[in-house]
Amino acid sequence: MPGYRYQAYSIEGQLRKGVLEADSARQARSLLRDQGLTPYKVEVIAANDPAGGSRFRALSLSSADLTRLTRSLASLLEAGLTVEQAFNALIEQAEAERERQVLAALRGEVMAGSTIAKALEAFPGVFPELYRTLVAAGEASGQLPRVMARLADYLEERHALRSRLALALVYPAIVTGVSLLVMGALLVYVVPQVVQVYSHAKEALPLLTRALIAVSAFLQLTWPAWIVLAVAAGVGLKVAVARPGPRAAIHRAL
Repeated sequence: MPGYRYQAYSIEGQLRKGVLEADSARQARSLLRDQGLTPYKVEVIAANDPAGGSRFRALSLSSADLTRLTRSLASLLEAGLTVEQAFNALIEQAEAERERQVLAALRGEVMAGSTIAKALEAFPGVFPELYRTLVAAGEASGQLPRVMARLADYLEERHALRSRLALALVYPAIVTGVSLLVMGALLVYVVPQVVQVYSHAKEALPLLTRALIAVSAFLQLTWPAWIVLAVAAGVGLKVAVARPGPRAAIHRAL
């Protein structure tokens, strides 16, 4: 079943883009209308279409979504559904457009004769190498439902561990941030007032005090630059984490 890239308008007039599978462009338009969308542009994605391939490779799912998806697929396979039926059910249940695109692409590859493990290779940002290897082993041994269930158990345990780790890091991060803000306020506002008290004294100040005054003077002159730098660093980190490569590296580190 070929895939179709579409652009359609919702009832609210918003332009939506995505990928779906249908037997023909006419059926694709009919499926869009069934979803309450007005088709604007529908075009087939060729198997060797580099734009379609790069679009699929750029898709990604969160750790929680992958865990839920794996558990749902394992449950459907254990219930006796075929792979095609399981993917159809998951596509109907999917709420996020990104998840529907991934599932539709996987179903299309499987319907074309590919193995599930081979189809997963098109989404390295979603399914890590260990995931694909275990699925391939399950298919080769004929124990795919059991392997998927064990894989779902592993992903749930890993997700729970990451959640506990994130919560454990929140408090130190808050304490560190508040401490830096208090220290900055003291150096920028309090220290200059104290300096005025000692400015008329003829005695030499201790080295540590002079160093503190120098740091305070430096921050008074450069504090706008530090704020801009902090905001830029936060935005840069957010953009980097949004990409599959850096996000996968962070997940491996955790």
